[in-house]
Amino acid sequence: MIFKTRDLSIGYKGRAVVSGIDVSLEKGEILSVIGPNGSGKSTFLKTVCAQLSRIGGGIFLDDKELSGYNAEEISKKISLLLTDRIKPEYMTGREVIESGRYPYTGRLGFLSSEDKNVVDGVLSLTGTGGISDKIFNDMSDGEKQRILFARALCQEPELLIMDEPLSYLDIRYQLELIDIIKQLCREKKLTVIMSIHEIFIAGKISDRMISFKDGKVFHSGKTEEVFTDRFVMELYDIDEKGIAFIKN
Repeated sequence: MIFKTRDLSIGYKGRAVVSGIDVSLEKGEILSVIGPNGSGKSTFLKTVCAQLSRIGGGIFLDDKELSGYNAEEISKKISLLLTDRIKPEYMTGREVIESGRYPYTGRLGFLSSEDKNVVDGVLSLTGTGGISDKIFNDMSDGEKQRILFARALCQEPELLIMDEPLSYLDIRYQLELIDIIKQLCREKKLTVIMSIHEIFIAGKISDRMISFKDGKVFHSGKTEEVFTDRFVMELYDIDEKGIAFIKN
């Protein structure tokens, strides 16, 4: 069991947004976090990677409480792709990707030959070599998203946490990103937690799902046990016509 939460409560300034979150993941599994806007998805992601303080309960990584890790240890185990965009000054795409190696390079940030090999491998895997020489701030939103995904992979994490990773990407790059995630989960036993609005994509690629609604865990479990048309209708308050529309 690489990751689990126990009776976790998440929120801000001591006020819980969602309580009673119990999740467990094995290595190589994908957990999709879904629910209406404002239901607590991003809050959950930021809490389980220690960017936000929890209100209560436990978070465990490799059977050890997350609070037992220091910041450097967490950065080597958990990599993030969040909606909060970085704003580097005059950095190229490659330099942004290389910054994913900083947990391993020390304060000076000098890349070893091994670090450079990791970067080159990620550029090849993600197909970002063609845009890596562009200034990051001059890139389109889709290009920035691809670069930040590559940076997250450069950390070689055990757990990859992503907030709306398909945002800004056209269908080609959405499919490429999904294929890369599935490949890394299968071959490297990478574990993934991601919030996602594309719920029927989530239904096809996720091993587990957890959904939030009205300050509660709406449902949690294996995808094949959770994900049905009726579940989607109740979670998002839509009817059968709405289901038919978004499926087609």
